[in-house]
Amino acid sequence: MSVPLDPKARDLIRRAYAVKGSWAGDFLSPPGPRARAWAAGMGIDLYERDRWGELRYIRAYKRACFWQLNNYGRVSRLGTEKNIGAGKGGWNSPVRGEWQTGIRPTSGPHVGEWAVRFRIHPGGKTTSKIGKERALRLGENWIDEDGEPTFRQSTPADRNWEPEFEEDILPPARRPAPESEILEEARKAAAYRAMLLRKRLGLE
Repeated sequence: MSVPLDPKARDLIRRAYAVKGSWAGDFLSPPGPRARAWAAGMGIDLYERDRWGELRYIRAYKRACFWQLNNYGRVSRLGTEKNIGAGKGGWNSPVRGEWQTGIRPTSGPHVGEWAVRFRIHPGGKTTSKIGKERALRLGENWIDEDGEPTFRQSTPADRNWEPEFEEDILPPARRPAPESEILEEARKAAAYRAMLLRKRLGLE
């Protein structure tokens, strides 16, 4: 689903390299009738939201950006040849990407489009350490301090359309999560952040 967005992703990444650590912004237009029909033919609803509330269409653009950066990103530019070892065990990208999804403008030339932005950080242990500490502080980490998955970690159990060892099977369309499930996810998030705060205050 992200492949058609690869050229757009590469353009955003090049502009992020050009501003050297600052944000490079872009606007993502809503999928047209042909794109929605193409996705529907594979059982995909582009307007479905994942467990973090992101639309699958926006998630596809985000995935394209990170895939392109991880596979073709150099220290100071986006390459044309795939990085040797990219995607294999032990691989460390020379740079790291950061993504933010913004609002949909209600006026101006980009009305109805999604505002997004992307920036590039140097790779290495220091960047990874800063990212992990920030995620722990905000309660947005997938792995806790003991190395165990948090409620944010996605597992095969979250994807009832995808058997654990049959990831090549195309998923059927999924219905939006019921309100009770959304409220339960919010409760878990609040409880996890409260636990982190108690730990920082030495209350447990």
